Amino acid sequence: MAEKISRGEFIRWGGVTAASAMWGGSLVALNPDDANAQKKLGGLRWDKAPCRFCGVGCGTLVGVEEDRIVAVKGDPASPVNQGTLCMKGYALSVATQGEDRLTKPLIRKKDGRYDKSGELTESSWEEALDLMAAKAKEAIAAKGPSGAAMFGSGQWTVWEGYAASKLWKAGLKSNSLEVNARHCMASAVAGFMTTFGMDEPMGSYDDISSCDAFVLWGANMAEMHPILWARVTERMLADPKVRLYNLTTVSNWSSKTATREVLFKPQSDLALANGIARLLLKNGQVDAAFLAKHCVFKRGKENIGYGLEDGFKFKDEPQPSDLEAFKAFVEPYTPERVQELSGVEPAVLSELAAVYGDPKTRVMSLWTMGVNQHTRGTWMNNLLNNLHLLTGKISSPGSQPFSLTGQPSACGTCREVGTFTHRLPADMVVTNPEHRAHAEEIWGVPPGTIPDKPSYAAIEMMRAVDRGDVLFFWSTTSNPFQSYPKLARYRAAAKKEGRFIVVSDIYPTRSTELADIVLPSATWVEKEGAFGNAERRTQFWKKMVDAPGDSRSDLWQILEFAKRMGHAALFERTFAEHAVPKGHRASDASLSWGRYVEKGLFEEYRKFGLGHGHDL
Repeated sequence: MAEKISRGEFIRWGGVTAASAMWGGSLVALNPDDANAQKKLGGLRWDKAPCRFCGVGCGTLVGVEEDRIVAVKGDPASPVNQGTLCMKGYALSVATQGEDRLTKPLIRKKDGRYDKSGELTESSWEEALDLMAAKAKEAIAAKGPSGAAMFGSGQWTVWEGYAASKLWKAGLKSNSLEVNARHCMASAVAGFMTTFGMDEPMGSYDDISSCDAFVLWGANMAEMHPILWARVTERMLADPKVRLYNLTTVSNWSSKTATREVLFKPQSDLALANGIARLLLKNGQVDAAFLAKHCVFKRGKENIGYGLEDGFKFKDEPQPSDLEAFKAFVEPYTPERVQELSGVEPAVLSELAAVYGDPKTRVMSLWTMGVNQHTRGTWMNNLLNNLHLLTGKISSPGSQPFSLTGQPSACGTCREVGTFTHRLPADMVVTNPEHRAHAEEIWGVPPGTIPDKPSYAAIEMMRAVDRGDVLFFWSTTSNPFQSYPKLARYRAAAKKEGRFIVVSDIYPTRSTELADIVLPSATWVEKEGAFGNAERRTQFWKKMVDAPGDSRSDLWQILEFAKRMGHAALFERTFAEHAVPKGHRASDASLSWGRYVEKGLFEEYRKFGLGHGHDL
């Protein structure tokens, strides 16, 4: 007889998990009315997978019975979470087993034929994919290669993003590929690239256990990154001298543990960072030797607008500078001026500067969407990096600027694979002729195949749908007609005649309700995958269960679409040498092509980083 618990008890269990994250090795059955998994551990088939929710990248152990996920627990061997999970992790199975899962392709039809004013009607994969290809070809014929666009996210697996990038840039000869990470992480990317020349943090989660002072900038880690928060609080419990400063515009759960909560007026964090930098310079608390050996100064773009108009372009470029010019730049940010702008008292500003400036104090700055979705997010990323460069508190245990992420593979797929209009894998860009030539060589396409200019970044892509410059728009692993700003404009755009919208998802959403075609997707361990987390740890998993109904992985969908667009050969040579290993549970993509598709894609993708910082 199954042991029953009430919904209230289940929710309380989850709340305890989220608050303390101290359940190492414990197990929760994922049906709140059937918490009996602990009784049947021996009868389950277990395998490993990273969590598919946030960017922390916790390791899980997944229990399967009769081709169904029945239990999930934290992986004690994972260096990320060491056996703990938050309530989202324990609910992984619930997220895949809803009664309203999409299981059949849907085409908008009237009288048995496609009609934009018709109703979504169950159809076959063949009919849906054939119609997609026909509409994509029409868009390309009318508007050129950029007229067919694809939009993904940090929930793509590494090879789903890689296959999309290869198809669009080497097959369709189009840079009209974007991801929702543009909304949340573009400023972090630009901050890393303009400061370090590489989009990658130099630290890891292990730095938490060596840190003396944590400074949270717009990051409510207690609620948003509870497993990392558990490591922070563990460090504070281990050493009472460890401090935590929560810089925030509103009080939150992280403040309850903070040594000091620092409330500031919205948008004034730039003044705070510049004020701290000024005090460091005034008080002689900069690492002059580190600056001389490792740093150069530049004055960044300043006339940057807000990107609110269609076709926005920057009007200036960074200029060479020096330390004296930097001192002059931050001089106006006196404690009194900073207080006027931010509301933060001079004594508190001085306290923060003393923490950054003390050579014996190891400091981690941690930030996420409070900084990255700022209207001046790139500047804030630069300023936080500056504080660590000025003091030399960087690339050493316990001292790092660390940008946290929100999606499971925003780093591994969007950023490292390069699924943006301007990017190629391994920090390469389409505007660099050497980078394009290297990609064309790996992909086996003629020189000049990859366009040398970006087409549409995420916001401009949707504007292009509205204008009619993009006529075919395919969204996967995202919900753009719910999440975009200026949403009314783009929802109206999707309904315009001549626009063809495809949405791949696992559940009905505000985007599927506008689509001309809805494709049912497999998720998480219903397919084989790899994610890259915030510390750039790439973690793989095998397929463990079948997807419901006729659902298919996004990788299968991309490759089947590639066949119909005339680009099967672009991928056939990638898989040719990789047979499916004996005993391996092949994915739908591998079964379709008769080769180990994921292995072939990863081995090819890995070539982009050989011999430098992104070497996999």
